[in-house]
Amino acid sequence: MFTTPAEPDIHPGVIEYIAAFVPDHSGKNFLPHVTIGVGTKAFLDAMLAAPFEPFTFSPIGASIYQLGDFGTARKSLKTLEFKV
Repeated sequence: MFTTPAEPDIHPGVIEYIAAFVPDHSGKNFLPHVTIGVGTKAFLDAMLAAPFEPFTFSPIGASIYQLGDFGTARKSLKTLEFKV
């Protein structure tokens, strides 16, 4: 877990989440997702209620981060660029 002098604490729930992440989110439990930002609860409720059209995409890169509190990407460890 990555901390800073200004933010030295890590919530216990985050530690539990990370400790259980691999068995809870891999294999048959794997659920890929795309994170696109944040929104208000009203916006998200409307988006979830609307029909969803599946889509495909191809990443051109990926980054690996050390997690901080609340699962935030706090420290960049590696960036990978893919050939297109």
